Amino acid sequence: MAIQTKKFIDRVTVFGAYKQLQVIGREIIKEGDDVLAEKVIAFAVDPQTDMDNQQDYQVLPASEKAKVDELINLLWTDQVKANYQAFLDAKYAEMNPE
Repeated sequence: MAIQTKKFIDRVTVFGAYKQLQVIGREIIKEGDDVLAEKVIAFAVDPQTDMDNQQDYQVLPASEKAKVDELINLLWTDQVKANYQAFLDAKYAEMNPE
């Protein structure tokens, strides 16, 4: 039997005022019906995340990336992105007083 690898998302949780996403998935390596190995894939992203450079996201199959992309497009409106940037700017100013 051939060894097969499957990566998929189990769940995505939206949290916080800025609609960060926590993505939990799995990678399963099987030979026939026998599971040889299983690994958890977990990562969190926020409106500032460069998805092109998010390694855990990049290893997902296109069909699974599409699920994350759909949520991002739905939740991360221009207003959410602007509010998150304002939050980051305020935190930076607080940590770096002039």
